[in-house]
Amino acid sequence: MKKALLIVCAIFCSVFYVSAQQSSSTKKKIDWTPKYKGEVNVGYAITGDKFRWDYEYSDSEGEFGYGTEGILRTVLSRPLIETVHGIEIGPYFFVGAGLGMQYYCGKLLDFKSYADSAAELNQKGKSSERWNAIMLPIFANIKFMYPVNDSFSPFLNIGLGGTVGCHSSINAKYIEDGGEFTSRARGGFYCDFGAGIRYKALNISLGLQHQAFAIGYKYTENYDGYYFEEDKLSTKINSFYVKVGVNF
Repeated sequence: MKKALLIVCAIFCSVFYVSAQQSSSTKKKIDWTPKYKGEVNVGYAITGDKFRWDYEYSDSEGEFGYGTEGILRTVLSRPLIETVHGIEIGPYFFVGAGLGMQYYCGKLLDFKSYADSAAELNQKGKSSERWNAIMLPIFANIKFMYPVNDSFSPFLNIGLGGTVGCHSSINAKYIEDGGEFTSRARGGFYCDFGAGIRYKALNISLGLQHQAFAIGYKYTENYDGYYFEEDKLSTKINSFYVKVGVNF
């Protein structure tokens, strides 16, 4: 993945250098008036099936042992769609905000027991073999562009924000006799960095994406006193992404 990103950056720098040499002899007036710009992209984020997870406890030992740090198997590659809207300042700079949706359709593998428990508590019968998780990235977006001509512009892309977890096969909520149990997939910090090209209304980009991902577990009881227990199994997902879209 690193080699692919380095190749893209090298291509971008080469195009920038050649076009700069061309523009030195042919200069034209630049319109710096801020203008609205929007885009819609679809893509795919690719990652491996082994991750280092950290299990955090308040006062109890969980399924994977007290204070466990280890490699567990799962598949978190995912298709994605996003829309970005903002202001383009001249042909060189864009700043805006984006909202996306990522669908984790990979296999649960070592996390199948979470889905089994969730299905039982939700009274759904057979549990899913896959995450079926929906995450919504919300982020600020910046692009640095260099127009080779009126139709073609390579660019660098930076996104920074957070992800909200909306649904997954391990989400559960169960209330009985004054006690409440909840389990859910949660998001966290989100960022991406990549490079691409804009040709007329078409965008093509690739790069690296980083995202926090966690399974949260919480149990409370309310009788004479208050009892609280919360565990969190978390990881940081580093993925290689490819996106194709249109701008308007």
